[in-house]
Amino acid sequence: MPKELTLPSGKVAIIEKGKGKDLLQAQIKAKTSDEIPYALIAELVEID
Repeated sequence: MPKELTLPSGKVAIIEKGKGKDLLQAQIKAKTSDEIPYALIAELVEID
């Protein structure tokens, strides 16, 4: 079940539960191993 978080700007962020496929996609998109956590956040969070 995704979590919804209201940001100070009034926008709503929807945070999905991560799965192995999300980590794999993040590893593919990241250029270095330092970028993997940021790529994973990009995979799991949607902001309207």
